Amino acid sequence: MENDIIRYNRNRELLKDKKYSICQENIDFILSTLPEENRDKARKVWLSRCDQNILDVKKEQMEIYLKSLEPFFIDKEKGLYDSLKIDILPNSTDFNASSHNSEKIVLIHEALPHIMALFCHYFSKSSSKGKNYLTHPVAYSEFIFYLVSLLSGKPEPIAKFPNLKIINPDTSEDWEYSEQLTIACIHFVILHEIGHIIHQDEPSQSKSMNHAMEFAADKYAFDKSILIGAFGDKQIDIHCFAPLFSLCVMSLWNNSESNSHPSTKKRIEKMKEHYKNIKELPKEALDFLFDFADQVLATMEFMQEDFYETMCRINNKPIEKTFVLSPEFILEQKIKTQ
Repeated sequence: MENDIIRYNRNRELLKDKKYSICQENIDFILSTLPEENRDKARKVWLSRCDQNILDVKKEQMEIYLKSLEPFFIDKEKGLYDSLKIDILPNSTDFNASSHNSEKIVLIHEALPHIMALFCHYFSKSSSKGKNYLTHPVAYSEFIFYLVSLLSGKPEPIAKFPNLKIINPDTSEDWEYSEQLTIACIHFVILHEIGHIIHQDEPSQSKSMNHAMEFAADKYAFDKSILIGAFGDKQIDIHCFAPLFSLCVMSLWNNSESNSHPSTKKRIEKMKEHYKNIKELPKEALDFLFDFADQVLATMEFMQEDFYETMCRINNKPIEKTFVLSPEFILEQKIKTQ
């Protein structure tokens, strides 16, 4: 974790890089994907950010997400929460938490909001229309390439991928659902990392102990997500689905277990047990929820081979199909090709 913080401090220099500036071309593309009635409001927001760096904008957004969680921490968590820092870690695929040397820091991969938004856009439109829009061959190939560029720390301008519009929502209602689901998923990821700090987790030599810590952090984030849905914005269905949806999406690049983490599939199965323990959740609703999650998981499995092959091309090095695509490996490949 110390190395991550050192790397973060060094990477702050990347703020001066042009690729992290807000580009008018990208703004125009984003606006073109929105329904006509939403464009004026979105244009004002983006134009107000033209003199800002995109990483600073993302950091500002993360702080807003963190602040929105504040009412849902109980008394014994307040002291920790008040001293908690959250920051963006450019050029890394890490989502980390640390209480090392009394520093309570959550470091978030700078592409996290964008990646989750991409999948939430796809899910919102597909579930609303009853059709999987990733089956469009051109949209699918652009989606894969753009996603890998983000995860590899080599982001391409989104305006280079015009066919991504096909998977984006085309109504205000579907855009609103996508936005709410994206925020709920980001909340889940942040809460998972906060869970590690709350539990004072430290990496262990024991694989089973490390896995138990991950399951416990998932449970902590799940409980808080349900609490937010029930007593926060009242979007219980979205906050209830977000933990499962987030894990299904992450199964695309974290599909095998390691010494530090159980496989995402095991985490999903454990997560389903938490849902079954909610007495107020009818079996019909549970079946509906799990069916949606299984469809997302099947989509990730379908994408996996193309995802790996694209990762090979971007990093210019073969990756064995059985290789675990760990954050450390991606970072190592990215450094070698710079």
